[in-house]
Amino acid sequence: MPTRLARRKLAETSGLPAQARSDHYAHYRRPASPTLRLEIVVLAFQAALLGCLDSSQPVAEFRVAIAPAQPSLGDGDTLRLSATVTGLGDSRYENPDVHWSSSAPAIVEVDGSGLVTGRSLGSALVRASFAEASADVEVDVVPPFRVFLASPITTLLIGDTTRLVATVLGARSDTIRDPQVLWTSENPDIASVDQGALVRARSPGVVHITATLDGATSEVVMSVTLILIKPTALRLLEGDTARLRAIVVDQLGDTLPNTAVTWSTSDREVFRLDSTGFGRALKPGFTIVTATTSSEATGVAVQVDTAVLVGAGDIAICPSAGAAATAVLLDKTPGVVFTLGDNAYPDGSTAAYSNCYAPTWGRHRSRTRPAPGNHDYETPGASGYFNYFGSIAGDPLKGYYSYDIGAWHIIVLNNMVSYGPTSAQVAWLKGDLAAHPQLCTAAYWHYPLFSSGIYAVSATRSLWNELYAAGADVVMSGHDHHYERFAPQRPDGVLDLEKGIREFVVGTGGHSHQPTTTIVANSEVRNSDTFGVLKLTLHPSSYDWKFIPTAGRTFTDSGSGTCH
Repeated sequence: MPTRLARRKLAETSGLPAQARSDHYAHYRRPASPTLRLEIVVLAFQAALLGCLDSSQPVAEFRVAIAPAQPSLGDGDTLRLSATVTGLGDSRYENPDVHWSSSAPAIVEVDGSGLVTGRSLGSALVRASFAEASADVEVDVVPPFRVFLASPITTLLIGDTTRLVATVLGARSDTIRDPQVLWTSENPDIASVDQGALVRARSPGVVHITATLDGATSEVVMSVTLILIKPTALRLLEGDTARLRAIVVDQLGDTLPNTAVTWSTSDREVFRLDSTGFGRALKPGFTIVTATTSSEATGVAVQVDTAVLVGAGDIAICPSAGAAATAVLLDKTPGVVFTLGDNAYPDGSTAAYSNCYAPTWGRHRSRTRPAPGNHDYETPGASGYFNYFGSIAGDPLKGYYSYDIGAWHIIVLNNMVSYGPTSAQVAWLKGDLAAHPQLCTAAYWHYPLFSSGIYAVSATRSLWNELYAAGADVVMSGHDHHYERFAPQRPDGVLDLEKGIREFVVGTGGHSHQPTTTIVANSEVRNSDTFGVLKLTLHPSSYDWKFIPTAGRTFTDSGSGTCH
């Protein structure tokens, strides 16, 4: 139905009053001429169009933003807020006539210019409105000072000392320099504190240490004991090992080195340790490890997490729509991130890493263990790659290295430097495998030995030969822009379910898709139209794999394998 505005326009266009129009047509009995019929159609179209622009259904034309975004002030203090109004196309309005209001004027009062006044402790929403657009900001009215304590140690042996640190913030969250804090201990016989914040443990017990400034206080709980476990907390990956030690002292704080200590754990299925305090993380979970002497006992928390490798190759090109989508998968997946080379297209330059890789996968750089690809070396010496990743990418003259994650040994190799049977890289690989005789080993690099795509590189067999001889379990590569999983096989491509290496081709990081051509032997699963990442969950004697597709895609692949 045409709106009131449309009906008025229709009447104005025809030269008749709005009310007269219906009467006029009601009594018009002669057949309409072709010209009149055309005029009516045009007017009806105008009415329908104007109906779509009905002012009773306004389109949001303005946006309002308030600064500062997290304001705070003291009781009786004032603070000026500012409102920025932008229209369509992000055009900014100069001196907009903004209306200010407060949800609780008894706590926060605001005048017509945006000046807020703290009236009592608490919080209130202040709103800035312009036309039909508005924005809210929460304003906190806080005490003149707030004190926060940090303690590097909360459990002390008798005779130990530690220094506390007090941070004092003003009403506007500004840091107060050199605050005159008063330090007190509720029981100086257990632990005393001087006005320099130095805490000294004196006898077994628990005590509260307090810092006070102008009525604002904060406290920390300190425990004083005759026995202490080092480290004081443990967070391990499944398959990790750790040695705990117990330090025992007498009432004077002197160490008793030959005291017999009994070790125990609340959950031996999560973390098991021997009589010397050497333990191994067996599965994800939480447990308390206790050290007991003839007269004292103390405990330490142990958290065991799952060991995870997650990543892909052939990743970022500007604009990086694919890389942006796979980076979201990394956001949701903990663990070590691997790359399989060709990380930043087109040439691995500093600009490619800064503009294409950094905004996507780059937000996980601190947990990434990368491998380079041929595109990374289109910049001489892969300087963009090595400068971006730094020391975690290994020696820039080599680009190959290894690391451990949980019970697994992981080897990263470089197809862009010599890797023939007599090369320095293969000699290093032999030595590294001999030095790390773990049950479970994985390796990754750029060029695949086996692939149903177009870029299998037979020269990588020299790497496979050494890995197969040492009993490695998994190899991952990229280069071909598809996903493929192979059954365990020998370097010569013969199926070997007992000792064979399982290969994954994971060129799905986001650059582009490439088709598979001839399906090669032992290929079990293939996909050439889905970006995604491969997640390996690494157990002490086995592994699980899962291909995780980007949002909106349905292809996936999952399964498990055992180490040999």
